[in-house]
Amino acid sequence: DPFASAPAGIKPEWYFLFMFQTLKLIPAKLWFVDGEVVGVLGFGLAGLVWLLLPFLDRSGSERVRAFIFNHMDYFLTNYKAMKVLSHEHDVLEGDFGAEITALKRQYYHSCADLVEALKRDHRLTFNTRTTVLSLFGMMNWLHTWYKPSVDGVPAVLAREISDIFLRGVYARNGAS
Repeated sequence: DPFASAPAGIKPEWYFLFMFQTLKLIPAKLWFVDGEVVGVLGFGLAGLVWLLLPFLDRSGSERVRAFIFNHMDYFLTNYKAMKVLSHEHDVLEGDFGAEITALKRQYYHSCADLVEALKRDHRLTFNTRTTVLSLFGMMNWLHTWYKPSVDGVPAVLAREISDIFLRGVYARNGAS
């Protein structure tokens, strides 16, 4: 009986209550499998989908947002690295300088690929290089003025910069 009270002593925590109530509604046997097993597997599958959702999202704008978030999150917690990579890398010499330059080019091309995919997915028209350089311009000067007590956590700032950037890209093309 799904409406029968729970056995004595069972009282789930509030955050498990919805699962507990759902398990009570599943019949004792579904085909050849215990109903509880089906319910637990169902909750496990739902949790797995929820965890994988960011990786399954194919939206170009969400990939650009993720790039911006990761960039901001790393560099706003590593001010000195951002300053060196953004504005002082040219003083690095030898193999180390060449390695940093190669990494910066690879990073630029990763962003350009994301912006190009966004452009293709939404049939937008703009110069990818100019757009990517504009985005880096927005993000790479933050070390000069960013103050956590005033500007908030990197995630909030990343969302705001993402919104400004994407609105500009879409507005240029009359898209939404």
